[in-house]
Amino acid sequence: MLYNNSMSRPSRNQDKKMLDVGKQLFRKKGFSGLTIMEVCHQAGVNQGMFVYYFKNKDNFSRIVFAEVYKEFFDELKAPESIGTPLDQLRQAIKTIAKYVARNKDLFKSIMRDVLSGEKEVQNIIKKHAPKDLKYMFALIDRCQKEGYIRKDVSKFEVFSMIQAIPMSIFPIIMGDSKADKILDAVGMKERSVDKLIDARFDILLKGLKR
Repeated sequence: MLYNNSMSRPSRNQDKKMLDVGKQLFRKKGFSGLTIMEVCHQAGVNQGMFVYYFKNKDNFSRIVFAEVYKEFFDELKAPESIGTPLDQLRQAIKTIAKYVARNKDLFKSIMRDVLSGEKEVQNIIKKHAPKDLKYMFALIDRCQKEGYIRKDVSKFEVFSMIQAIPMSIFPIIMGDSKADKILDAVGMKERSVDKLIDARFDILLKGLKR
């Protein structure tokens, strides 16, 4: 059990309040900016109850990340019953890009924590990242088996090329104020993330089809 939620119903509401506040703060400040004091203050709970339920900040952070990650992964898998494996792969790329766009502060905070050497953050990411990688590799495998993508290109190579698609429009995804000027300078008028990803995905497919 990740945390103690065995108390009576009114007390169980306190752990939910702290987790809800924790997710909000985590999206804005990342792990390093998350403090027990602020979580308890915003949730209206004393720090003794925090210790009772979660023991310490590291354990609380692991639970918060697991819940945030589940929300992302559920969204990533949402279109898996729609269309062909290729349609699902295309949509997965868009889902990742849009999730990052909606959670810019979260993404920046995680990157900041990783680059600053936060060991707990690195360990948590290592634990969860393989799940979405496994899902993406499974989609690529289905695309190859059903003839949408050549089999002579390794799944890792395909994934690396697909991963480069959202990275190529990263300034737009992150809402960089300089992005419009850069795009205007190179004559690129399109700003829709969906259309930009579609265009790059179609170009990539030309080299990956049989």
